[in-house]
Amino acid sequence: MSNKTKKLSLTEYNKLEKQFNERKQIRITVILPEGETKEYDHSIATTFKPTDIQKLSIDYLSLLYELQNNPDVTSETFYNANSLLNALIVKYFSDVPVTIDNLESIIKVSEVLFNLGIMEQLFDESKGFSKSEIEKLSATLEKNSKVFGQQFGELVIKSGFNLTGDETVGRNELEST
Repeated sequence: MSNKTKKLSLTEYNKLEKQFNERKQIRITVILPEGETKEYDHSIATTFKPTDIQKLSIDYLSLLYELQNNPDVTSETFYNANSLLNALIVKYFSDVPVTIDNLESIIKVSEVLFNLGIMEQLFDESKGFSKSEIEKLSATLEKNSKVFGQQFGELVIKSGFNLTGDETVGRNELEST
């Protein structure tokens, strides 16, 4: 008995990809310091698209690079940067507005989301993002950061630069090997 398979078509691609477009509605409750309660309806992805995970990875690694290499970054900014990843997850996998104009703006947005309790609700497994999708994202980020680190190192070597900023040192070392 043979299994009959069919060929992939554009129609079949679109049909298969629909699973990545599924979203669920959640109600976010914000309790203000005066005790006033406000509710907001938003949607979140039930399955994280691999392409969005890749975009998030690039943004995250770029922000970490900016953080590491910006001499104007204060210790307070560095301390608050631990929420960068969560803010990017919210940006890519929900319709809660998050902008990433620069490092400072995304840190500010993530602080607001945290202070209002929005972050906690979005990452509450019973209401928000699924644990399995966060784990999948985490594994991809770990893999991508290793690859990115290796590729960046190779780029530095190929360009002839080293950490001292002396262009000739890197070239001379490569030529002598």
